[in-house]
Amino acid sequence: MAINDVFRLRAVWRRTTDGPAMVNAFYFRQVAALIFDTPEEDLVDAFKTSVQPAYVAVVTNTVALVEYQVAQFPDFLTSFIDDTVEEGGALTGDPMPARIAGVLSYRTADLSRRGRGRVFLPSPNEASNTAGAPTTTYLALVDEIRAELGDLLTDIIFHAGWEWRMFSPADQLTKAVTSSESVGRWGTQRDRADVY
Repeated sequence: MAINDVFRLRAVWRRTTDGPAMVNAFYFRQVAALIFDTPEEDLVDAFKTSVQPAYVAVVTNTVALVEYQVAQFPDFLTSFIDDTVEEGGALTGDPMPARIAGVLSYRTADLSRRGRGRVFLPSPNEASNTAGAPTTTYLALVDEIRAELGDLLTDIIFHAGWEWRMFSPADQLTKAVTSSESVGRWGTQRDRADVY
């Protein structure tokens, strides 16, 4: 395992210990030398340190982030699991239904449909909703996640540099994310059917 290897990091959320999981997958390419013993450990530490505070800030406190799973491209066999996370979402108050999700959209230099993707974030609280759409406060919190994902590339004091990427199953390729944005509408289960 060396510089330029690509990894998938899956963040697993649960409503209860035995309840159904909500999972987000993020892809990264290692672009600098390791700080920790393995790239998997380094990636999880980088994500926990830099992205996790912004990530849990957009989720209802009725669910908890319980595990990170890391697998290497191209076969994506899980090679590292960190199940010591146990951090609840930060949004208090009544939760929105589990099928409702905030959406983070991203693009690569590929202008086709295969060059874009979305992350459906676990459900927020009802206070994040106004007139059927995300509040500006909620969208600003999602923008913090995007900024932190992009900063993993250059913030290499305590961990290797990690370039945020997307994975296209149709092409079996990963591509660098070149732009991203918070989406000003809620995602639903139906929306998720056409994304990877």
